[in-house]
Amino acid sequence: MKTIITICKVLIGLVSLMLLYTWARWFFEPAAMYALYEVNAETVAGINMLKANMSSGVLAIAVLSLIYLFKGRKWLLPSMVAVACMLFTRIGFMILEGSAPQVLTGIGMEAFVLILWIILYRLDKKE
Repeated sequence: MKTIITICKVLIGLVSLMLLYTWARWFFEPAAMYALYEVNAETVAGINMLKANMSSGVLAIAVLSLIYLFKGRKWLLPSMVAVACMLFTRIGFMILEGSAPQVLTGIGMEAFVLILWIILYRLDKKE
């Protein structure tokens, strides 16, 4: 059991680093991220909203996940809620507006992370 918890914690650390990298790309290389995700913004307000909204979610999840690694199990709950909200919203908009490979990749990653967090929450009983 301890090995599974350790593997999950390592995966959380790796996912957190990936999320921080994604946040940094939205923050410092927005044009590249617009192209990657096929997003368009015509005004300063639109660009600001895209950058803030796209990067803040992944930053929050990364920070909360890293806090969990140092402070304990109770910090997984906010991470799980944030990932579940992202997943719910992405699936909802996919149903309303259609899909693309980037959408399915996002759904897969968010589902994987949420399942990983749930498994770890159930296994890591110590505070």
